Formats: sequence, structure tokens, C-alpha cells
Amino acid sequence: MEVQHGNFDPIVPESLGRSGADRLKAMGYAVNYRQYPMAHALCPQQINDIGKWLSTRLS
Repeated sequence: MEVQHGNFDPIVPESLGRSGADRLKAMGYAVNYRQYPMAHALCPQQINDIGKWLSTRLS
């Protein structure tokens, strides 16, 4: 599972993203958590990481 979050998100605090990922890990899910220097949006690095993640799973 891929969880991504912006460090400066004013809508959903980064701490909630992190705690959600931690709870999923505690339930036994394999979780990759990534943070990006952005607000509540998408950034080029995140789009690149999403593409790599999808390619790995769909190939």
C-alpha cells in the first residue's frame, strides 16, 4: 500500500496521514509512507513516485 502526504497540508494534517499509515502497518499491511514538501496538492516528484509504484504492480 502506498500512502503519500504533503508536509504542509492545511486540510489534512500530516500527523493524520502518518498515524493512518502506522495503524495499517500495525494491522499487518505492508505500507510505504512518503512525505512531500507541499500543501494539499500533487507535485512532480509525487506523480513520478506514483507512476513507479503502479508500474511495479502492473508489470
